[in-house]
Amino acid sequence: MKTKKATIIGGGITGIVSALYLNKKGYEVSIYEAKKNIGGIKRDADFSGDKYFNDTQYLNTKSNWMHSFFNNDFKNDLLNFNHTYSSYTDIFDNETVSNLYAMPVCEDEIILETNLNHINKNNVVERFKVYGQKQQRSLLNYIKKFNHNNYDLHPLHIGQLLLNRIYFKNNEKKIVHLKKKSKIIDELFGIPRSILFPDTEKEIIATVPHQGFNVFFDKVSSFLKKKNINIYCNSPIKPVLKDGSLDKPISLLVRNKKINFELFVWCANPVPLIRAAGIGLLDNPYLKTKSLFCKGVSKKTINNPHYIQVFSNKSSISRIYIYSLNTNQTKITIETIDDDSDNKDIITFAKYVLKKCGYDLKIIFENKYIKQKKHFLYTNNDYKKFNKMFDYAKNTNIVCGAWHINHADEKIKYILKDIDQKIS
Repeated sequence: MKTKKATIIGGGITGIVSALYLNKKGYEVSIYEAKKNIGGIKRDADFSGDKYFNDTQYLNTKSNWMHSFFNNDFKNDLLNFNHTYSSYTDIFDNETVSNLYAMPVCEDEIILETNLNHINKNNVVERFKVYGQKQQRSLLNYIKKFNHNNYDLHPLHIGQLLLNRIYFKNNEKKIVHLKKKSKIIDELFGIPRSILFPDTEKEIIATVPHQGFNVFFDKVSSFLKKKNINIYCNSPIKPVLKDGSLDKPISLLVRNKKINFELFVWCANPVPLIRAAGIGLLDNPYLKTKSLFCKGVSKKTINNPHYIQVFSNKSSISRIYIYSLNTNQTKITIETIDDDSDNKDIITFAKYVLKKCGYDLKIIFENKYIKQKKHFLYTNNDYKKFNKMFDYAKNTNIVCGAWHINHADEKIKYILKDIDQKIS
């Protein structure tokens, strides 16, 4: 019997997991990646061997895909640790620091009863309105850093900015009570886990490769090849509409050469695929970011990675990540919105926030930074086109990426379920 072929477009984690899943199902699998290595956005920033984490994305030790594919082969390559985080907030006028919560913290009193029966999810402006006019103004003013046209953003994607659950400290007891009764309140308001579940609180165990993601993905590449999964890097795919065919409505070309397959999974940027299907262009507003990579000198040893989410009108910083890998050297990744802020000002504010969160250290910046365009925001119009693409892909050999989902584990779960439906 002839082995069926599957093509994966995109060599990030979702593409890798999809490839392994189809390989296990008996498919001959090929991964096509536009960049020179697999790993996607998780790959490290490398300055002549001096490596830094490029962002704060951990691997979830409890996810089904990790357990299925990596535990036996990679357990000695991964550092498991207690996942901790903090937040610094000044967008609500008061300066508030929490070592228990990673989203914005507000010390204002609000009236909760008005939010029990209705929540308008049509746009971000209405979504923030439920917190009250003052809080709405503060949140909208802050979100302008990311996108000036607030009405266009789809409300579900404020989760990417960690603005989906606000922690109102002075309403804590009432929110704890209402969250257990109201799904709407649960969606709108956050409470630290240790307060919400005081009797069942467990440590959250996260994982990072102890030698960095680049070394990890090099090993993953060898692992895939041993399973006879083909990897083609530096190979951007061009999707082309094939008229008159219901079973294969899209052809895939690499360097103008057609690829043969029975199934393809699109885990890359959705813009080319949706355009090829005749649905049109996505708005897909991108965010210009700049990450600064620093070393830290402190009397206190940093054993486990820790990140601080920053919600500030005083600085372009959005997140600070402090960690050490397989050495005693403390490293710091400072993520910012690229608004031409001076690097010295960024470092000064980062040091201030770190000290507020209990990390009193000297920051050494050696002018190592990268600028990126990140595509993680979508508009209401984009969601309509996603749905058109999902409808288009029904009863075809196309598995769409879960572009409408923020969380990596949920993305993978969605894609694998769609694969099962296609091959059953």
